[in-house]
Amino acid sequence: MLYRNKWLIIVMLVLVLMSGCAEEKPEPEIDPEAELPEDTEDDVTDEEAIKVLLENGIDVNLRDDSDYTALGVALRGDFKETAELIKAYGGVE
Repeated sequence: MLYRNKWLIIVMLVLVLMSGCAEEKPEPEIDPEAELPEDTEDDVTDEEAIKVLLENGIDVNLRDDSDYTALGVALRGDFKETAELIKAYGGVE
């Protein structure tokens, strides 16, 4: 019985010590009135963003939680141009 209580006390001590180790991270200050830099204001289309990702080596065959790849999503959403672009970079359904 004493051996069992010793482990219980050690576990409780570790939990108490660990609870003091967590530090709260301060919330980042966000200025709602801040303006975006000129080069990021709605001048990039979805197609251009996809091209940048593809050119920089994004894995086009990763699957989401529903087991769809990017190509599968593009085909189901009737985004034919995007689907062709993904296929050109090795995308599979």
